[in-house]
Amino acid sequence: TSQLAQISTVSGLDKLNSTLQKLVSSAEDTRSVEALGLIGHKAFVPGTAIALSGDGAIAGIELAQPVDQLKVTILDGAGAAIRTMDLGAQPTGISTISWDGLTDSGTKAVDGDYTFAVSAKQGGNDVKVDTLSFGVVKSVTPGEGDTHLDMGDKLGLISLSNVKQVF
Repeated sequence: TSQLAQISTVSGLDKLNSTLQKLVSSAEDTRSVEALGLIGHKAFVPGTAIALSGDGAIAGIELAQPVDQLKVTILDGAGAAIRTMDLGAQPTGISTISWDGLTDSGTKAVDGDYTFAVSAKQGGNDVKVDTLSFGVVKSVTPGEGDTHLDMGDKLGLISLSNVKQVF
C-alpha cells in the first residue's frame, strides 16, 4: 500500500509539473502577443543615446530617491561636452529631460545622434541615476524566457522587462 501511494504521488507530481510548464509557456506567449501592441509606440529604455531632430530632443532619467541637484551634459560624437544643463531638484521616479538643441555658446547643434551623461547629488552626496533613451518600437521578437523589442540601430534589441515607460 505504501509503494502504491508513493507511485501515485510521483505520478501526481509529474502531472503538476507538466501543467505548470504549460502555464509558463502560455504566459510567455501572452506576453509576446501583448508586446505586439507596442509597435510604433515610443518608450524609455536604458541607454545614453539622445537624437536631436528639428526643435529638440528627449531623454529620461530614473531616480531611486529625490535629489536636490541634477546636471545633464550633452556630448557630441567625439565625446566633447556641448551643453550642460542644471535641472535643479528632481523627484523620485522617471523624469523627462528636454534639450532644445542649443549648445552652451547659444548656437544650434546639428541634427543627429548624441549621448548624454547625468550627475545627481542629495545633500552633497552622489546619487545613482539610471539614464533612459527615447526610441520607437519597430518590431517584437518573442524569445525563450523573454520578449525583445527592436528599438532601431542606436538602441538595438531591448528586453521587454527593461522598458521603463511607454508613450
